[in-house]
This record gives sequence, structure tokens and C-alpha cells, in this order.
Amino acid sequence: MPLYWVLVVGACLMAEVLSAQSFKDFQKMWQKGFFQKTKKILEKTLAKDSSHLTALHLYSLYYLQTKNREYNVDKAHHFALKLLSAHGRIGVKKQRKYAKKGISLQTIVSLIEKIDSLAFQQAFEKHTESAFQDFIHDYPTARQRQRAVFLRDSIAFAKAQEENTHVAYKKFLEKYPDAIQAPLAQQRYETLLYEFETQQGTIDDYERFIQQYPHSPFRAEAETKLYYMFTADNQQETLASFLEKFPDNRHAEHAWWRLWYLTENKAFFLEKYPYAPIFQEAKQLYELDTVDFIAFVQNERFGFIDKQGNIRISPIFSAVSEDYLCSTLETDYIIAIRNDSTCIYNKAGKQLVCSQFEDVYPFGNQAIKVMKNGKFGLLHKAGFELLDCKYEKLEFIDNHIIQAQYQGRWGIIGYLNDVIVPFELEKIIVEREGAIILKKQKWAIAHSHMLLNGLKNKNLQLLYVYDTVESFGSESHVKVYQNGKVNLFDFIKAEEVNFFPRTPEGQTRVFLYETLKEVPFGWVAQNQSNYALHFLNGNYLENLSAVIPGTSVCAIQQNEKWGIVSQYGDIVVSCLYDSVVFLGEDAFLLFQGNKKWGYFLHSNLVDLSSYKWFTVQSLRNIGEQTRYFIIIEDKNGKKGLLSSRGEMILKPKYDEIYCISDTLFRVSKASKKGLIGLQTQLLPLQFDGIIYDSRNQTFVLLATQKFGLYHLPSKKLIKPEYDVMLRHYQDTIWIAKKEKYGFVSISGNALTPFEFDDIQFWNDTSALVFYKGKWRIYAFKYALLLDETFDTYKLLCENENEKVILTYRSSGYGLLSNQKNRILPEAYSQIYNIGSLKRPFYVAESHIQKAELYVVLFVNEAGEVVKKDVLKAEDYELFACNN
Repeated sequence: MPLYWVLVVGACLMAEVLSAQSFKDFQKMWQKGFFQKTKKILEKTLAKDSSHLTALHLYSLYYLQTKNREYNVDKAHHFALKLLSAHGRIGVKKQRKYAKKGISLQTIVSLIEKIDSLAFQQAFEKHTESAFQDFIHDYPTARQRQRAVFLRDSIAFAKAQEENTHVAYKKFLEKYPDAIQAPLAQQRYETLLYEFETQQGTIDDYERFIQQYPHSPFRAEAETKLYYMFTADNQQETLASFLEKFPDNRHAEHAWWRLWYLTENKAFFLEKYPYAPIFQEAKQLYELDTVDFIAFVQNERFGFIDKQGNIRISPIFSAVSEDYLCSTLETDYIIAIRNDSTCIYNKAGKQLVCSQFEDVYPFGNQAIKVMKNGKFGLLHKAGFELLDCKYEKLEFIDNHIIQAQYQGRWGIIGYLNDVIVPFELEKIIVEREGAIILKKQKWAIAHSHMLLNGLKNKNLQLLYVYDTVESFGSESHVKVYQNGKVNLFDFIKAEEVNFFPRTPEGQTRVFLYETLKEVPFGWVAQNQSNYALHFLNGNYLENLSAVIPGTSVCAIQQNEKWGIVSQYGDIVVSCLYDSVVFLGEDAFLLFQGNKKWGYFLHSNLVDLSSYKWFTVQSLRNIGEQTRYFIIIEDKNGKKGLLSSRGEMILKPKYDEIYCISDTLFRVSKASKKGLIGLQTQLLPLQFDGIIYDSRNQTFVLLATQKFGLYHLPSKKLIKPEYDVMLRHYQDTIWIAKKEKYGFVSISGNALTPFEFDDIQFWNDTSALVFYKGKWRIYAFKYALLLDETFDTYKLLCENENEKVILTYRSSGYGLLSNQKNRILPEAYSQIYNIGSLKRPFYVAESHIQKAELYVVLFVNEAGEVVKKDVLKAEDYELFACNN
């Protein structure tokens, strides 16, 4: 260093003051590269006075010299901050003194701002998260701090975006919770977390997610997914399990209503689930289920009453379904028009939905099919939507699955819109326990259990392998064809029937036959002239040349000989006979040389060789097995009767024999008929005709074109002296005709004169009789015609307790009961039974022409007027029964 500079510096140090001129001197020294020398000067100065403003100022500038090997913005910043702190401590007087030397608060601030800018520039050039984070940490007062924060957060967010995992976004949020990107990061974190935790899409995934992240914005979606997946099969057991496990699910109320409508025994539901949130409403609906609703009109608005006349729904509808007029409500919901919308209400009067529906249809016991803009959808009877209106057709299969047509193709879906079989089918045939479906000219079969499992497990695999599928008599099978061969598909086992065990080669013989026919105990299969019998218990017989099936036995031919097998495949009669003739459901005639044998169910072979001719008659009552009788004919042409075991019942001495029962037989000789039992003759051979009436245990007799009657229980005979067959009225009274009708006793005694043109049953003590052009009531006890008369009548109600007829004469229509007598006088223009034959409810109308008013009475089953309306013409037109 030149002596001059040494003297200058030395003078400065000795004086312990660095003048303003010294700054310029330092600049010159730095320009010449004397950095270490100046550093030593500054260090010595600060060693003596750590708050020396000029030294601190120069030291800060020292580190800002770009030629300085120790160039360091951070250190410059350090000394600048010390300078600022020291400046604040020296007092105003010294501050003014230093200001004159160029070190003022403004210059210090400017220096700091310059250092901040340089530091920010360095961080910006590095453009890393850590560089900006260091700047933010080291320069907390820099005006570039906010920008640095933004750039730091942006770089960190970009890294999280690049990794795009919920873990990356979570780390970002933990480090920079106040970042401007935090809301978006939070959103993506929640989304990716939800996707990660539920990536398998299982019920367990969604259940676990809800438990672990109860406050997630995706909880609602997870609960919805869980609900739809868990209850997709729409089964009672599943819904009950769901509600037990997830009672707080947001769709729990819908699940309760689905369970309610699927439960057949509603009383059981109410007993089992008193805590259900729908309990009170469900209980009300249960109580209303047996209440008959009847439409009425008031001020051009429709409402509903019950059979006691109580108003159940006030008159608020501008129109109701025509099915409700002159009829009781047959559904558990009401379709009505209100405010120009089609509305659906339940019986409690609760509005379920209102919309611009074009039509509404019932759909099973839980849903309502609606049409909107020409497309169909489903509503639940509780009012919430099941399927939106987008299908061309919706057809009921059962309470779990639906066949639907969408964009011209058929598919099978669940009630929550789950697709079981995609919409790529040409045709669906619902068949007993499942569906037969056509795709690309090939058929597949899906048992309802398969479809249900496909709905629950999403893994339905169908094989479109059949050329043709045909219905079969069996409730559990259909015929399936492949390459001209036929087999059976078992709906219960969901597989083709494998009639035979595996062959030695391990191959199953499935499609073997050209034709397959059902018989009561199994199937008869044929391939050309080769037959096989397959029994329901799994037994089989093959290599048969012919089969004649009965109900529970059948005749078979093997090696050109005939025999009989049982319904289980057991040989009853060995194949030893030359030929066989089918005689009845389970009866056969077997021939062997000159011998002929009869086989009858549960009997031994009966040798019939000695008889010239015979025939077989079968008897069968409902629920009983068939019984057989053999009518034989001897060489003289006389007929007798054998039991199915060959025992003689009637010796051959009759021209004709007919079996009425096991112990009762009609016989004929010389064109005259009689009736005999096993031990005795009941009616002699003197009648032209005998007809058995099993319901009244009587025989209608015909002799010389006159009719009589034989009452089997009492053995009473009414001689054949009447013009037509006698009609039963009571146990001891019969209707007979001699030119006109009258009553006779079971013994044949006349109880009334024969003076009536017609007689009809009324009650046990009286009858309806048509007498001198009028219907009247005849009382047996008093042998008297009562005063009640009318021109015509029509039956309106009949049950085990009562018969009610609509009577008419010139004054109008009325109601007459065989128990309550006159219910309504004959004064009404119309009377309808809008209930049923067994549970009537009457509407009577009377027109007051001068006032243009209509009186309408509602009359219950007890004959009580429960409501009376006086309607204007416009109201009556809305209400009147069009039919």
C-alpha cells in the first residue's frame, strides 16, 4: 500500500473517527482491490466501538462489493441491521451529526432495501422452495417478502401437483397452511384421500372411510355409496342389517321405508321396530290399510271419505283417476291432479310428489311407475325417486330386479339403478325363477339367484350358448337347444341337467336327445328310436324302444317286451309281455300270448283272460288317488264289476254298470236304471234316467218324462211327477214345477200351491217369488206373501251373512237386504255398489230436475247413510259414474 493511504488510514484509526471523506477513500481502495486491508481497519474500529456507525455502514458496503471475494449479501444485511439498531441508540444530536456525514436514517433504510433486493434477486435466480424460504426467514421486513412467500408456495404446490397424492398435499398444507393455494390443496387432498381410501370400491372401504374421516367433505358421497352398494339387492334381510349397522346414515330413512313396504307382515314390523324414525307414520299407514277410501266431490274439487263418512282427505283435487269414481280405492296411494300437476299422495294425505307426469302405474308392492316426456321411471311409495325417467320400457320381474329398455336395447337393473345385465339385449323373457335373454341371436339363462348375486357382487357371468330356449311344463326347468339337440336347464341349480354320471373318458353326456317330453315323474327323452326315462329322484333308464307314461307309473318296452316301472324308476312288472294298452292314468292292459292281464296302481296283476270283454272306470276325488274298477262282460253279454285287485263286486247280470263311488253303483237292465250299494238295492230298476248331484247328495230321477228326487242321506224319495228337475232350496225344502213353481218337502209333500212363475233363494225363512208380474217375498212360517213388491231386481252384494239386491219399480231404484229388509226405498235414479260383492258400499243418486240439483247418499255396509251431498250439475258431472 502507498504511504499516503497508510497515513490516512492510520490517522483515521488514531482519531477513532471515520470521516465522510473516508467513505470515498474506501471506495477507491476497493476499486483497487484492497479489501483485506479495509476489513482489518473496520474490524479494529468495531473492536473498540461495536456501535461505530461509519464502520458498520462501511462494513455493510464492504460485503456488497462485487469484486470482493467475500461478497456476501447476507453479511451485508447483518451489518446494515446493526447499523440501523446503533443509529437508533445514539440520540437525535448525534444522528444529525452523522446525517451531515451521509449516514442518516434514510440512507440506512435505502441500504437495507438495496440489500433486500439483492437477496431476493439471488433467491429468485435459484428459484427453489428452500431459497425463497431462507429469504423469508432472513429478511422478514423486506418488501419482497410477500412475493417470496407466493413464489415459495407456488413451487411447493407445483411439487405437490406433480406428485399428485394426498400425502403430498397434506405435507404442503402442514408446511404452508396460509398459502394462497391452501384451499385448492385442501380440496385436492380431500379428493385424493377419498379416492385412495376407497380405491377398491368395496363396502368395507366406504365404511372405514366414514369411521376414520367423519368430517370429510366426501362423507356424504361415501354414505351414499355405502347405502347403494349395501342395499342394492333390495332384500328385507339386507335392509334390516344395514339399518342395524348404520342407523345414522343419511339415507337411513329411505332404507326404513324400503323395509316397510317390502315387509309383508306389517304388524311384525311395528312390533319389532318401535324405535324406527318412521314408526308413527308407518303405524298410521298400517291402520289406514284396511280403511276403504271413497271419492266425493265438493265445489268442483275431489276429496275422500271412509265407509263411516269421515273425511280422510279434504276436497283439494281438481281431478282424480277415473278408477276411483264409483269404486273404492284399491291402491295404497292416490293419483290426483292439483295445480295442473299430477300428484301422488299416500292414504294419510301426505303429498309424496307432484310433477308433470303423463301417466302413473302400479309397480310391485313398493314402487310406482311414472311416465314423463314419453319415458318411464320409478318412484318409491314413500315419495323418493328410485329410477329417473329415461327408459323406454320398465317391466316388473320381482321386488329385487327389473327388466328395462334403454336406447332400443334391453337390460336388467336393480331398483337403485345398478346395471346387472348391460343394455345390449334383443329380448328378455321372464320365466318362473329367472330370465331367458337373447343377445346376438344366442340365448343365455339367468336364475333369479344368479341375477341377485350379480347385483350384490357385480360379477355376473352369462353364457350366450343356446340356439333356442323353450318353456317347459316344469316350474323349475326350460328346454335348451344346441346344434339340434335338446337338454333341460335347471333354474334351481342354475345349470344344465346332467342325467348321467361321467363316462369312462370323463366326459359328461349333456346334449344327447332330439326331443324331450315332461311326464309327471320326470322326463322322457328320445333320439331317433331310442328312448330314455329320467326320474325326478335322479334315477334313469335308457336304451328303451318305447315309453307310455302314466301319472305315477309307466309302461316301457325293452328288447321288444313290455313291463311297468314306478315313478321312482323301480321295476314293478318285468319286461315279459308282448304288448300293452294304456287304460287310464295308471292302468295298463298287458298281453302275453293268449293271456291278458290288467295292471292297476298299487295292485297286483289281474288275470282277465277268461272274460270276453271288459273296460276300466276310474274314480278320483280332489286330493285322493285314482281308484279303478273293471267292468267285465261274460259270454252272454252280461256285465259285472271287479275291483282293481280282481275281487268280484257285482256278478255279471246287468246291461250297463256305472260306478258312482266305491260303494254306490248305477245299473241298467232292459233300458231301466236302478241304484244299488254293496249290500242292498237302493232304487229299483224302473227309471229312465238317474243323475247324481254330489253337492246335495241327491239323485235326479227321470221316469215317463217326469222328474223326481232321491235324497241319499235320508233315503227319502220324491216321486217323478214334476215338469223340470227339482232345485234345492233348503235341507228339507225343494223347488218343483207343475206348470208353475211351488215348494215340496223332502218327502214329496206340497208345501205351497203351484202358482209362481219363478222362485229364487232369499233366506232360510222366505223366498223371492215372481207372482202375477211382480216379485214378492214368500214367508214359509206364515205361508204368506209379504207386501214388498218390485218389478225387477239385480244382485249387488252377497256374502255368507247377507244378500242385498237392487230393486226397481216406476218410482225408482231401492235396496233390499235378506237380513235387514228394506235399506233404501225405491226412490233413486241410480244406486251403485262401489265396494265388492262381499264388502259393499252404496252410492245412491236422486235428480231434482227443477232445481238442477243431485242428492247423493253414501250408504255403508250396515245400511247407514254416512254422508249426504247435494251437488250442483257441474259437480255431479265430475262425480257421476260413466259406466
